Amino acid sequence: MRGGTARHSRFRLRAALGYEGGVQNPPCPGCGGSQFSPLPDSEFGAYHLARCDECGHVATRPEPDAADLAALYGQEYYGGPEHRRFKGPLEGLTTLFRRWRGWYIARKLPRGTVIDVGCGRGLLLDELRRRGWKVIGTELSDEAAEYARDFLGIPMKIGEFHRLDLAPGSADVVVMWQTFEHMREPNAVLQRVHQVLRQGGVAIVSVPNRESWQARFTGTHWHHLDVPHHLHHYGESTLRRMLERQGFRVERVEHFNTEQNPFGWLQSLLNMMSPAGSNALFRALQNDPAGNGGRRRMPLSSAVALPLLAPVSLGLAAVESLAHRGGTVTLWATK
Repeated sequence: MRGGTARHSRFRLRAALGYEGGVQNPPCPGCGGSQFSPLPDSEFGAYHLARCDECGHVATRPEPDAADLAALYGQEYYGGPEHRRFKGPLEGLTTLFRRWRGWYIARKLPRGTVIDVGCGRGLLLDELRRRGWKVIGTELSDEAAEYARDFLGIPMKIGEFHRLDLAPGSADVVVMWQTFEHMREPNAVLQRVHQVLRQGGVAIVSVPNRESWQARFTGTHWHHLDVPHHLHHYGESTLRRMLERQGFRVERVEHFNTEQNPFGWLQSLLNMMSPAGSNALFRALQNDPAGNGGRRRMPLSSAVALPLLAPVSLGLAAVESLAHRGGTVTLWATK
């Protein structure tokens, strides 16, 4: 267990009052409720998971403030000075996924102005720009925006999206690809997206899916929890309700994601086998500019199980996607 009964009761009292560690937490984005109960065995260092008593939405508590959140996304988060998140050929594979995503969006939607919220290194925007789109990226900090702005020449806005200076009706598409779960004040973010889009514009929102089979089977070992980077843990139904309340019409739902769903199963299953080495495979695959290789080695049990679990994970990802319970879910919503 990650925490005892006494600590669990203490967290419940703080959550019921809306306070944890002297920090007042925001209301539930799903229903506006103020009472959250901590989930058992869900402590991650100074953070834990809590469920809204009204609607069941799960959030990370306590919620980091804006300064702490920006500090989580410095240069190191995107691969350090080398701007390479992963080792060797995996970095090329990451670029290939971004290029494919740009091609896919350009194939589905007419050319226009696109804003990528939390664009990271800007690879998706670079591909869309090659295809004739006007592009704008946003990031929380100057460090996080460095590669997209200085190396790729992408226009960047710095800060939380709902506080940025963006003209109403100035965008045709707003993309939040595996970034919405990182954001504070999610309803304010969706309101701002709605305002920035022209009439008929499209919001593309992709998040880890808490209603997926892999999330439910692996519990707190689920790779895509990623506490404290992920502040909210959405399911398809939660995200759909939030979008519809802000005036969007959900037109398309996708559960198939070859970049994240198979690996989500693989890493989560490995986490269940070796909790002490949580997300060890993911860390071992990351670029290590600081030279911390010794701390990024996988436990022996995980290394032995890896070739056996890899094909199993591919199969599970395919089946859950076909059943509309994919480890990630992407909603295309029209204003």
